[in-house]
Amino acid sequence: MDDKLPASEVVMTVRRGPVAQAAICGQVLRGVLASFSPSEDRWLLRADSVMRHLQLNYAVLWNYDVALALARRGYYKEAAAAARRRFIDRGPIPRLVPSLRNEARWAALAGDTTHAIAAYRHYLLWRDDPDASLRPQRDSVRQELTALLKAR
Repeated sequence: MDDKLPASEVVMTVRRGPVAQAAICGQVLRGVLASFSPSEDRWLLRADSVMRHLQLNYAVLWNYDVALALARRGYYKEAAAAARRRFIDRGPIPRLVPSLRNEARWAALAGDTTHAIAAYRHYLLWRDDPDASLRPQRDSVRQELTALLKAR
C-alpha cells in the first residue's frame, strides 16, 4: 500500500480484504512504534489520521494504543481525541475505565477543561464503589476533578 495515500483512501481499501486490513494494521503499528523515535512523528500522526477514518469495532483497541503513543510524544490534544474515539457495541469496551482517566488528564494538559471534566465524571460513574485496591485511584481522580472545577 502506498504510504503517501491520504488516510481516507487508505481506509477505503479495508473493504478489499485481509491484505488491505493487514496493511492498515501495519501503518497503525508503525505509527505506534514511531512514538519511541523523535524523528518519526509523521508516522504516528499518519496512524492517528488513519484511525480517525476507520469505523470498525476492533479499532477501539488501536485508538487507545495510538492515544498512548501520542501522549508519549506530548500530543495531548490529539491523544485525548484518540481516546475519545470509542465505538459502542453490545460487548464491553476494553480498557474503558483507564482510557477515561487518561483522556481526562490529556484533555486537561491540552487546556480542554470541558472534555477533561466530562471524562473524569464518566470515570467516576464506573468507579462509584470500587474494590479497596482501586479506592485511592478513585479518590485521586475526585481530587483532580475538584481542582479543575475550582480553577474553572
